[in-house]
Amino acid sequence: SYATMSAQQKANSDYWIASEGLKAQSAAKTTEEIKKQGHEASSLHRTMERIQRTIAAFAAVYVFQKITSGFVSMIDTAMEYNATLEQTKLGMAAILTAQGTFSDSSGKALNATDSLNAALSKSSDIAKQLQFDNLQTAATYQQLVKAYQQTLAPGLAVGFSTDQVRKYTLAMVQAASAIGLNLDMLAEETRSMLKGTITPRNTLIATALGIRPEDIKKHKGDVDGLYNYVMGRLQAFGVAGTAAQMTWAGVVSNVKDAISMSLGEAFKPMFDYLKSEMLSLQNSLVSWTSEGPKLN
Repeated sequence: SYATMSAQQKANSDYWIASEGLKAQSAAKTTEEIKKQGHEASSLHRTMERIQRTIAAFAAVYVFQKITSGFVSMIDTAMEYNATLEQTKLGMAAILTAQGTFSDSSGKALNATDSLNAALSKSSDIAKQLQFDNLQTAATYQQLVKAYQQTLAPGLAVGFSTDQVRKYTLAMVQAASAIGLNLDMLAEETRSMLKGTITPRNTLIATALGIRPEDIKKHKGDVDGLYNYVMGRLQAFGVAGTAAQMTWAGVVSNVKDAISMSLGEAFKPMFDYLKSEMLSLQNSLVSWTSEGPKLN
């Protein structure tokens, strides 16, 4: 028993008990630390899971937003394309009606309404041709259409047909692209070339080709002579104009136009439907009387 032990034995026994006690305390602490670390690891794991779920949710929302935004952008592009095409046809029809007289098969002049309808049919054909002409230039479809509309009146005034005006406009746009001319300046270029009011300041294309006012006036009254002369001189820019299509700007422009054309055709029924619904809404809100529009 402990009472009969020698002092040394008691000391050894006390040391052993104390040592075992320390070991037990250490083991308990280690167990507590392991439990604590396990709890922290479990908590960290749950936190990471929440973060992953949050990231996944944000990613799903982002992807959905991008898909939705892309679809909306496609619709916007298609609507804008069809609206531009519609406005182009109307604008050209107005110029054709103002510049010429439409007649029926018997040669009788059409009234104003029938003339506008005939002009709209004609402008629709021209607009379709310009769509494909545009793929031969580095310009956008809107730029080519604007150039054609600006050239149509002066072109018809000198006796060009609508098809000759179209080919002349195309050649001028190619020339402008070749020399890096801002297409917003093309209206003055095309008009001055046909009228013979050429100056180095306002007709860079004619000046670059060495065309003088007297060269144009020499063909006054000779429509075919003027057309052949101008188109012959513009051929000098034909190769450079084709090369401009192969530049990065030209390729990007043509790809965008091709996409717009495809989307425009695909969403044309939707465009017509939405326009019809908007007109119905307008008629439900406003009525027209002899005194003018009135709110319903």
